Amino acid sequence: MLHKSKEHLEGVRESYLRHMAFALRVAATLVTAAVLLVLHALIPAIFQCSASQRIFKLSDEIRARQKCDHR
Repeated sequence: MLHKSKEHLEGVRESYLRHMAFALRVAATLVTAAVLLVLHALIPAIFQCSASQRIFKLSDEIRARQKCDHR
């Protein structure tokens, strides 16, 4: 497991802490989007575009950083 993690970090050319910070920020963004979606589901008049805007922005960031092909 440690060897594969080290290979991955080398492959994406990031330190452990930098990679962890990005992954945690992605997770926080997705949790925020999920909460907004639940609230929107309950009250459709609120947060009509908030979650999708966060998800699209996050998708753009991930695509810009992407080092491997995930098809």
